[in-house]
Amino acid sequence: MTTTAKFHPTPVKFSFGPDLYEILAAARRLHFDISLKTNALLVTKGRAAQLREFGVRRVQISVYSDIPAVHDAVTKVRGSLQRTLAAIPILLEHGLQVKLACPLMQENLVAYRGVMALAEKLGIPYILDLTITPMMDGSGGPLEHRASVSSLLPVLRDPVLHSCKPQMTPKRQAP
Repeated sequence: MTTTAKFHPTPVKFSFGPDLYEILAAARRLHFDISLKTNALLVTKGRAAQLREFGVRRVQISVYSDIPAVHDAVTKVRGSLQRTLAAIPILLEHGLQVKLACPLMQENLVAYRGVMALAEKLGIPYILDLTITPMMDGSGGPLEHRASVSSLLPVLRDPVLHSCKPQMTPKRQAP
C-alpha cells in the first residue's frame, strides 16, 4: 500500500535551479503530492520534462488578464502574457495538470471573465483568487493592489460565476 502525503509548506520563492530539483526529489521520495504555483515564464520543454520526472503533478499558473497590456502591467514584464500562455501546451504535453489562477486586484477586476474564457478555450480549470498577501520578505507592497470589498461585490454577484459547474477530477478507469 502506498500513502500519498500532501505537504503545504509556506510558499518559497524559487527558480529553476539545482535546489528546486533537490527539493522535488526529496518530496518524491516521501510520496508527496507536488503542486507548484508559478508565472511559468521560465518553462521550457526540458524543464517541463524534469518537473514531471521529479513527480510534480499540477502546475497553477497566475494569469492576471487575457489582455496583454493588463497582464504585463501587473507582472512588470513586457510580453509576459504571451510567454506564460506558451508554457501551457508544453506542460500539458509532458503530462502535467495545469490550472489558471486569476488573483483579483484593483488593476484587473475587469479582466476575470476573459481569464475564465481563456481557460475554457484551453480546456483547463481556473480559479479566481481573492487572496492578495504580503511578499515573501514580509513587505506589504502587494497589499496596495487588493480590491476593496465594494469593488469585489459585483464580481461575486456575477451570474456567470453562479452558472459555473464545479470542476471534477476525472476518475481513473479500472484496468
